[in-house]
Amino acid sequence: MRRQDPWSYLKYAGQKITAGGTLYGLCLMRGGANPPAATPSDPWTGNAEIGGAILNDTYPFAGQQIHQARNPWEAAGADDAWMKAMNGFDWIRDLRAVGSDSALTKVRDLTRDWLSRNDRLDAVNANPDSWTAAATGNRLLAWLYYWPAVFATADAELQQQILKAVGRQLRHLSVVSPFATTPLDRVIGLKGQIVGYLLWLPHEGAREQSLVSLEREISQQILPDGAPTSRNPLDLVKLLQELVEIRLAYLAAREEVPPVVQHTIDRCVPMIHFFRHGDGGLCHFNGSRDSGKASLDHLLSLTGAKGKPPQEAPYSGYERLKAGALLMLADCGAPPPAPFDRLAHAGIGSFEVSIGTDRMIVNCGASNAGRGDWLEAERSTAAHSTLCVDDTNSSALNRKQGIGKRRAEPTCHRDDSEDAHWLSITHDGYAALFGLQHARRLYVTEDGLNIRGEDRLTCSEGVEDGAGHDFAVRFHLHPKVSISLLQNQSSALLRLPSGQGWRFRCFGAKIQLEDSIYLGGDNPRRAQQIVLRGTTETDGAVVKWAFNKE
Repeated sequence: MRRQDPWSYLKYAGQKITAGGTLYGLCLMRGGANPPAATPSDPWTGNAEIGGAILNDTYPFAGQQIHQARNPWEAAGADDAWMKAMNGFDWIRDLRAVGSDSALTKVRDLTRDWLSRNDRLDAVNANPDSWTAAATGNRLLAWLYYWPAVFATADAELQQQILKAVGRQLRHLSVVSPFATTPLDRVIGLKGQIVGYLLWLPHEGAREQSLVSLEREISQQILPDGAPTSRNPLDLVKLLQELVEIRLAYLAAREEVPPVVQHTIDRCVPMIHFFRHGDGGLCHFNGSRDSGKASLDHLLSLTGAKGKPPQEAPYSGYERLKAGALLMLADCGAPPPAPFDRLAHAGIGSFEVSIGTDRMIVNCGASNAGRGDWLEAERSTAAHSTLCVDDTNSSALNRKQGIGKRRAEPTCHRDDSEDAHWLSITHDGYAALFGLQHARRLYVTEDGLNIRGEDRLTCSEGVEDGAGHDFAVRFHLHPKVSISLLQNQSSALLRLPSGQGWRFRCFGAKIQLEDSIYLGGDNPRRAQQIVLRGTTETDGAVVKWAFNKE
């Protein structure tokens, strides 16, 4: 990833080292901001349950729940994601949702604590978690949203402290935003700059420079088909949320929304529709999880954009097959490039199916915590509805996140006719290790009543004997799908929540039912999976299977 303005960063680093960061702190002290010229309403809904927990000094953020009676900014055992949430002040909306005077007082007290802890010349060095680009950008928006309801009615001393801090943080963001840890964090930092220089401290030149940087970031993070470079649908939702906040700030200021913001929103919206299942939630590929129909509907309503989902996303490597009430989404693409592969999965060739509002075939998804053993397991090939050889991932996964040197390279071909849709996916992820190529063919009838598939392992070029490798073809089922294995061990009956029945059959392997886990929601849920196991012969293996509506 090319870094922006390396001279600024070298200057920033040098100033931090000099006098323990005091010189850099002095550079930030050039006056405060003004009371905001306009205050957009917070577009996101708070959670009163979380707000109630905070009132009792318990902070449930990013999959961690920490009880800290005093000074939560120094909570023991807090990880980076928790500190980002704590310092980002998004929790103000949760306390606001409680709606009590004690909640209002809690917001002001915590804000005073943060200000007193960071009102020092060496604060950037002393409290680095408080000054990351993402935490700072989100904090500036949170203070803006709740200035009228929380801070404008506070004592004059607190107001002046906030305005002084806003000026310091805006100047800090202009230096650190390009060097944030993740692509999304860079956008959040730029969001803070753009909105800050629009409403907190009007400065058209600085704002335009930030918009140029935002355009550069978007060109790297969004592919020509409108999908994210990370190939994670949830990343697209998160990016769209940041752009919507910028858009709403401009509308509140009664200024024209910058073209880079609205045009990017217009490109993203059709792809959000592309990645939605029949129940309105997101599919589960490359770290995505279901963000819920209501929240997605609300987000899309704020965009001012319309657009139908395309049939395919060739640059990101996804296919969407819609036939009657059936919707199939398939991963046909290569792993994303670094650094966008940080949470990428080895799920090439996997697919998901929903029938109306019922999800039937799924991938395991991604846990809300996104750390430790869960993270390693959910990224594996076995956590996806595809074929796996010798319990080995189709692309190498680095334990410390990212894709390794062995990266599967796919090919994909699609045919659509009046009667059916065909999808052919091949990849070489197992060629270097086992001398095998995986080819998957998917067939969906136009009426959406039949799905047929074939998984074929063949010897790579120059390999004459592919025998002796165990393989498993997996179909993870949604937790609400019940399944019963029939006596012939070659077919099973699936029952969807709507009452629909689907019969599964296979040829070339016996059906086994095994436990699975569903990580698509807020908490892990038990589920089941159909597993077809076998061992390759000299020329490989072929397994055919089908789902037919009863």
